[in-house]
Amino acid sequence: IDLEPGKLFIVGDPKQSIYAFRRADIEAFHRVVSKVQESGGVVRDLVTNFRSSPAVLHVVNGVFDALFRPEENVQPGNVHLEPRPDRPEHLRAPGVERRLVVGRPDDEDFDAAAATRAEAEALAGWLEDTLRDGEALVDEQGRRGPLRPGHVALLFRKLTQAQDYLEALRRHDIPYMTEGEKHFYRRQEVIDLLNVLRTVENPCDTIGMVGVLRSPLGGLSDREIYELAARGALDCRRAERLEGWNSSSAGLVRRLYAHVRRLSHAAQRLPLPEAIAQVFEVLPVLELAVGSLHGEQAVANLRKVRQIAEQLADRPHLTLTHFVELMARRISEEPAEGEGALGEASLDAVQVLTIHKAKGLEFPVVVLPGLHQGGGSGSFRRAVTVDWSTGVLGASLADRCNVGALLVGQKAGIREAAERRRVLYVGMTRAKERLVLFGGLPAKRAPGSFLELLEEAGCPIPKDGEQESESAAQILSTVLMRAPDREHGYGATLSRKLNAGVDWAPLIDRWKERNRRYEDILATPGTLTPSEVGRKAEAVDVARARGAIEQGEAQVIGTLVHRVLEAWDFGGLEDQVSRQVEAVCRHALPAEWDARRDGIVQDIEEVLRSFMRSPAYDELRHATILGREIPFLMPWALPSPDSLPLTPHCRTMSGTIDLLYRAGDRLWVADYKTDRVPPEAVDRRAEAYRPQARVYRAAVERAMGLEKVGCKLIFLRHGVAVELD
Repeated sequence: IDLEPGKLFIVGDPKQSIYAFRRADIEAFHRVVSKVQESGGVVRDLVTNFRSSPAVLHVVNGVFDALFRPEENVQPGNVHLEPRPDRPEHLRAPGVERRLVVGRPDDEDFDAAAATRAEAEALAGWLEDTLRDGEALVDEQGRRGPLRPGHVALLFRKLTQAQDYLEALRRHDIPYMTEGEKHFYRRQEVIDLLNVLRTVENPCDTIGMVGVLRSPLGGLSDREIYELAARGALDCRRAERLEGWNSSSAGLVRRLYAHVRRLSHAAQRLPLPEAIAQVFEVLPVLELAVGSLHGEQAVANLRKVRQIAEQLADRPHLTLTHFVELMARRISEEPAEGEGALGEASLDAVQVLTIHKAKGLEFPVVVLPGLHQGGGSGSFRRAVTVDWSTGVLGASLADRCNVGALLVGQKAGIREAAERRRVLYVGMTRAKERLVLFGGLPAKRAPGSFLELLEEAGCPIPKDGEQESESAAQILSTVLMRAPDREHGYGATLSRKLNAGVDWAPLIDRWKERNRRYEDILATPGTLTPSEVGRKAEAVDVARARGAIEQGEAQVIGTLVHRVLEAWDFGGLEDQVSRQVEAVCRHALPAEWDARRDGIVQDIEEVLRSFMRSPAYDELRHATILGREIPFLMPWALPSPDSLPLTPHCRTMSGTIDLLYRAGDRLWVADYKTDRVPPEAVDRRAEAYRPQARVYRAAVERAMGLEKVGCKLIFLRHGVAVELD
């Protein structure tokens, strides 16, 4: 086509073309630029850099004058970047420095892996010292504040190279957050949660149970799992097979099995998102994630699993089984999926991301770690490849290929080598104030490393015996750092620092007390009922010699009497009792009591007839009934705050009020009692229920904003109402 003047405007920087793996092609850019120029268009270079300090740009310009050798359709030439005129410096010492970690004299094999571990430890130590130094940073608005972790970014070529560095940051207690890679379904905490859901959905899932036991939730060794398998105890329903297992983990496994059984039963009645929320509430999966290597990011990922469940919950018939199958399929296929979003509070943390993800971003301090690491191959060998610009077709099968494949492969190799230089350029130009190039010096250098490119650019590595050097052309200072002591790399030196001068005995006693209190808290339910408040007092008058059958029958009779009175018409006739009792017993009497049905029915009728002939019943006939079987829920202070240390001295009180009525000008709470007590013992028995009465009265007073609500206990067998003030 022929371009019309003034109709096309293009902005692009070929020096930042680093997305070949996403089909970005610098040759296509160059061809379009050539077409514009042929049609009379003009190319203007934008050289003012509003981001970086002049000290950073000076090094960048010098390095890439050497690395960007112009080659048509492959590599652009370097265009010098000019700093913004009159740009103020925001750090005390802006600029670029290279720090290289060398092995100790006694290191016989300082290979790439050892160099990476040593460099990671040295980098974390340097960063800790830099942040502790308290250097002031001035922001764009002129506000001065200390240099914080959130001002620092670690940029990697691939996040798979970051593991050793993240562990070192964690050892030095430096907060960080990772982003940029779509590996949500490969995260260990997501896999561990799926194993938990598998066992909750299907307690027979042995593979899922092994995953749970091997995860931080179980913490078992392979040997312990083998012993459980030998006992046939890899099943939460077979907890009895743990008997006789002489392992310190036996109690933990027994409790874990009990939780899984309870969750499995509850999950059958809950919507999918609530089932997952119940897992988070019962099992400490979120707490363990907080203490893991990735900390808050791991917690965010677990919460994202629940968000996924919420998003899918509107699908018809989506059960926990279907969700587990879906998650298992995604973990197997590993589709691209970003990790869970972090909160705003996490922004004050070192940013860990890839150079590709950092494109377009900027940070006051940028660290490029792993200069010594090779870049690997970015190409993916396809069976059939077509080069769009030449039309050459390459075909490969096993170790055979046509000539076209050789030509296409050679061109791809040239492009990858050129793009590697542009990746370094993008990484170095993310820095606003300070750029630190970190690496190791292993005995054998990896091809394609950034360290190799910097040497090619005229930034030599100091000779043996030199600790610092500076390239006269690029003013790139280099500092050689001795590898940290090997024990420090594994935390032994840190342990010695912690142990120095510390008397551990009081701390051990404090932890024992903490664990004891924790067990007390776990053993204390969060809810309370009125009957539990008065249980100790109630035991004073209860005849303890009654057998289990008699006690069970008394409970059944009490429940059925309450069911009859729940719908009773106090203006009704006594001859309606038999019909009402029969109707209630037909639907509510448990089947196991059928053999004693006649005696139970007769006893209930006697209780109700006695009640109907009493003054207490006559009062209710002339009262205004306001409510029956009224449920309530309210906070309730514990009677003895010292009984539960380290907890809020308040629990949730829940219960049901039998009857609320108005007689005269006063409001009354009535509680029915079917206790078998002699008439002369009624008053003393009522005193045992005084704590319950206090709860009922408080519930009505708080809910209705009243004072002096009355409370009566109505002993139905004698028709006696006892007022408790």
